[in-house]
Amino acid sequence: ALTLKTIRRAPKLDHYQPRITQAETLANIIEGTLRCCNNVLERFHQSFFLYLLVHPSKFISIDLYMPVLALLLVGLPCTAAALVANGDQPIPSLVK
Repeated sequence: ALTLKTIRRAPKLDHYQPRITQAETLANIIEGTLRCCNNVLERFHQSFFLYLLVHPSKFISIDLYMPVLALLLVGLPCTAAALVANGDQPIPSLVK
């Protein structure tokens, strides 16, 4: 890994504190996010948590069960958004 960092020349004042610009703050946030994602990817790479044991000799990989799980879970935020949008009034499809 290679990290490049610029160093500003500070004035000869004892109370001088370097200012961090908005661009540097944004760059630090982006770098931290990418590093976190990379660390999570490295931690879970070829992890046994990504497989389901369905039979003593058979496993199901994440690429088979994750789309089904995502389809099941996508309804939760949609229902929550509908409840928030309607306020106090019930959703017609949920009322019998």
